Amino acid sequence: MAPPTVGDLVADGITVTDPDRGPRLAPVHLRVGAGELVALADAFPEQIQGALSQLRGDSEIAARVNVPSSQQFVGLDSYRGVIEACDVVLLASPPAFRPVHFRAAVDAGRHIFAEKPTATDAPATNHQVFLDAQ
Repeated sequence: MAPPTVGDLVADGITVTDPDRGPRLAPVHLRVGAGELVALADAFPEQIQGALSQLRGDSEIAARVNVPSSQQFVGLDSYRGVIEACDVVLLASPPAFRPVHFRAAVDAGRHIFAEKPTATDAPATNHQVFLDAQ
């Protein structure tokens, strides 16, 4: 069985390039898992480049960061490209976007790892609980 491929929906500057923490979910997953990072998405291309620079600069995980330019998705709908490209979706986008990203990942049959909170209000939370139950 091949190792899982991972995509990170970073989608905000804090998640990608926070000088104190850097990219958060992808390095953790790559350190404990057997997969490789194959796609990134953000609303801004410079955020993707900043994340890649930091990830590739980490000698412990750099060999498993394989995100060619064709797998760097930019824009508010960029999450779709990441979801199609990978087996595991890391949701590190702002909480307001997570219900939409969560639904798309569930519909695509992907595994999901999400930062908390996964939603910002009761209706979105209830919808995610409903999707989890499916």
